[in-house]
Amino acid sequence: MNEFIVWHKLIKEFVLPHKFLVFDDNGVADNDDCIICNYIGLKDTNNNKIYADSSIFELENFPYNYKAYFTYSEYYLGYCLVLLRDGVSIEASTFPYCPDTMSNFKIIDTIQENKLGLINE
Repeated sequence: MNEFIVWHKLIKEFVLPHKFLVFDDNGVADNDDCIICNYIGLKDTNNNKIYADSSIFELENFPYNYKAYFTYSEYYLGYCLVLLRDGVSIEASTFPYCPDTMSNFKIIDTIQENKLGLINE
């Protein structure tokens, strides 16, 4: 089974999956009040796990001072970076992750907690 974290939309905090998710015989979870964020197999410079559609990070060796997060792309069949500028995702700047040119991520917030106000709601 994949590793993931769960955000409960009503409680507004990360919760233990076994308390809020019901899994069917195929291992598929269902709960409209929860957002499931998959661990993508990468860690940041502080050894924290990076989760898709959750972890907001700085790209330490990227040409610009962008903040970004990962999301899964069915088009690319893999994880892509979504760049953020002024709290808005830059649609034209969603592109596949390339480990040769993108590394040294530093998690600074999550989309769900949004402590730094990086995501406009």
